[in-house]
Amino acid sequence: MIELTIWVLSAYAIFAFLIGVVIGIVGIGGVILIPFLVYIGGIDIHTVIPACMAGFAVSGLFAVYSYARQGSIRWDKAKYLIVGAAPGAYFGSITVWEVSSIVLEVVVAILVFVSGFNTLRKVPENVGDGIDQVSGARLVVLGLLVGYGSSVSGTGGPLLLVPTLLLLNYPVLTTIGLSMAIQLPIAPFATLGHVLHGTINWELAAPIAVGVSSGVLIGALIAHRVSSETLRKWAAAALIICGVFVTTQIFFD
Repeated sequence: MIELTIWVLSAYAIFAFLIGVVIGIVGIGGVILIPFLVYIGGIDIHTVIPACMAGFAVSGLFAVYSYARQGSIRWDKAKYLIVGAAPGAYFGSITVWEVSSIVLEVVVAILVFVSGFNTLRKVPENVGDGIDQVSGARLVVLGLLVGYGSSVSGTGGPLLLVPTLLLLNYPVLTTIGLSMAIQLPIAPFATLGHVLHGTINWELAAPIAVGVSSGVLIGALIAHRVSSETLRKWAAAALIICGVFVTTQIFFD
């Protein structure tokens, strides 16, 4: 493991900032942070995941604030996702030491690939119609699954929620807004679980929180100043890149 000097932590904060910009624009990107810290930083994954979740607990507040002030969060839908995500995240955090992530990684890779290529297709005339087709009960279940899977993998929520909602024909900006909102319960409840049943390296969590939070604020500004078509293409590209990244980790881990 690389010694966590001020220079190393500063480098992590800069990389976290870049990831935060991507998260602010398209909702996803945190999945890249964990492999970076594990394979480049040489830090054990069981140290990285709790630290990242603690960092996301802070950055999630900034993300929600940035999107809520623009009116881009559908709270009538978000409330159901939040109800399900809270217990899912907590139970995920207390099983992260016991559960192999390989199956989840395969599912994530498939999901982001399919959604990425689906998003690249020509926009259908009924885009956005799916937002009122999913009941509140199903959104609670979806939140539960996303909360658990995100907590176990340390990805924070958007990586699983964004492709799922895009496949359900949700509008891109609404999807990203909901992916920000679901971080409200996931990261804090996962962090609580790590505090009660494990440990958190706060020295590592601090630069992650600072970097991602500041990046998210800038990314959110960009997201609200580009066209929906541009945002759709960026989201598709981000999903495909993340799919490649996750798949690479599966075969070379």
